Amino acid sequence: MTYTRDSFAAFRVLPWTVDGETLTLRYSLDHGIEFVETLGFPTAVDITRPGVLAAIDLLAAVAGVSYFKVASPHRIALEGEPLTNDGLQLLHRLYDDGLREYAYRNELPVPFETTIENAGRPPTLPMRPKPFRGSILLPMGGGRDSGLVASLIRHRDPTLMSVGENSYVAHLAFELQLRYFVVTRSISPNIAELNKGEAMNGHVPVTAINSLVAIVAALLTDHDTVAMANESSASSPTITLRNGCTINHQYSKSFEVELLMNAALKASKIAVDYFSAVRPYGELAIAKAFATKPELFPLIMSCNRAFVRDPAQRSNGWCGRCAKCRFVFLTLAPFTTPKQLKAMFGRDLLNSADGWDAAGFAALLLDDRPFDCVGEVAEVRLAIGLLAASPEWSNHPGVQSLMKLVPPLDKVKLADSLAPKPEHNVPAAILADITPAFT
Repeated sequence: MTYTRDSFAAFRVLPWTVDGETLTLRYSLDHGIEFVETLGFPTAVDITRPGVLAAIDLLAAVAGVSYFKVASPHRIALEGEPLTNDGLQLLHRLYDDGLREYAYRNELPVPFETTIENAGRPPTLPMRPKPFRGSILLPMGGGRDSGLVASLIRHRDPTLMSVGENSYVAHLAFELQLRYFVVTRSISPNIAELNKGEAMNGHVPVTAINSLVAIVAALLTDHDTVAMANESSASSPTITLRNGCTINHQYSKSFEVELLMNAALKASKIAVDYFSAVRPYGELAIAKAFATKPELFPLIMSCNRAFVRDPAQRSNGWCGRCAKCRFVFLTLAPFTTPKQLKAMFGRDLLNSADGWDAAGFAALLLDDRPFDCVGEVAEVRLAIGLLAASPEWSNHPGVQSLMKLVPPLDKVKLADSLAPKPEHNVPAAILADITPAFT
């Protein structure tokens, strides 16, 4: 069987079911191909709670990207309850912009257009803006940004959550003395076998899936707020194609998706505040703030290879060889010492004795950045400029090599990069909590 856009008439999002703490999502393609995914919550999935039904409908439709990508038919049929028009708008963007990297790598057209069949309905009821109340659920992947947020709002007693067991989040929760629970997500087992064959595969907007998992979990556990840790840099495209279309590896972390998500929640009367606590700041500013918390250094892990599903492919801590490791090291370096970062990463990535990768670091300066969760080229250039002016770093072989690729440090641009951006939805109370760390 071939797996192309024309091989199947439609991808179907089937009605979901609940049984105690387990939510089961179902999907199908033609020729008898079915997918079954389960999510395990820390409490019973009570669909009588306000907003839970609508939130699960959104989650089921968005989580379908994990299976749709097998062949990505031109048509998606939502066979459960109809979404609101705002929910459909979120879905259209995630199945286009959120899958553009997948389309690009599989040599499919970009923009990536798909027809979604669903009788859109009007909002349940108009919702008035409500003040921040503060029962916070903080979804975490174990990385730098969410670790910083947890530390800065610790006094508000947030509950930490991860999708899947995460030893780094568990350790951080223990050290910060915060509550922590896990939502398990069991991907349909046949997807791995299909991906070993001719089925298409690629990056999906996983942050949008995890956000909706967190929103459902918040409704079930009496939290009124889901606070993410997505930076302003996440809104910047990774590459721009010749036809002018952009591809953003981090699209589902972008401010655009945050706005779309909020519109969808409000249209369905889902009473959860959803925002990113560090949205006003870029990666360089976050690195500077994180560097003031050295107690967090041994508690976080931002290398994506440490979390791959296949244990045989998983790194034991910082791999030191991926774009994410290089970017995090480079942006932290101006605000730390070589000794601190060597202790954190297990090696000095800017020292040839520890495996300095000239081409890997140079790739962070290209207009077409690596498809990874890395910041803007301007931030990388400014970080290098700061290192060039540092007595502790300037003689490093890696720094001397990179200095040849960037102009002298522009202090005006540096100030602009570290300054907060006006585009955000952070409540005033949370903004007051995080601002001191960035000044």
